[in-house]
Amino acid sequence: MEQVSAAGPPRPVLTFAGAREAAADARRFVVDELAQRDVRPETVDDVRTVATELVVEALSRGRMPRRLVLACGPRHVRVDLRAEGRCPPLAVDTHRRTSQEIVDGLCVATGSRPLDDGRRWWAVVER
Repeated sequence: MEQVSAAGPPRPVLTFAGAREAAADARRFVVDELAQRDVRPETVDDVRTVATELVVEALSRGRMPRRLVLACGPRHVRVDLRAEGRCPPLAVDTHRRTSQEIVDGLCVATGSRPLDDGRRWWAVVER
């Protein structure tokens, strides 16, 4: 597994292999990584849900998830998803408004911004 480091400790990174298993890969990654960091099970559940919803949002917009980064601090867990390039949009109705409401309800902060060939989504969950 890749690690990135800015100011502070290295952060775990999931690099997605493909769209088909992206949401399941994100869920496993979150559970595995946060289990090593003594995060409460309720918070792990919330972060897992948020990561899944961010991946589904990217796929529903026809963007291929590339990297998911976790930053685990003493008070918060931050999830960053970078999606670049194009892929066929999800063929199921994802109810974006409901999905965004779920993320907003579980997080203390969320946002997104466009990239050259994609988009970056981020969310912060209180520990």
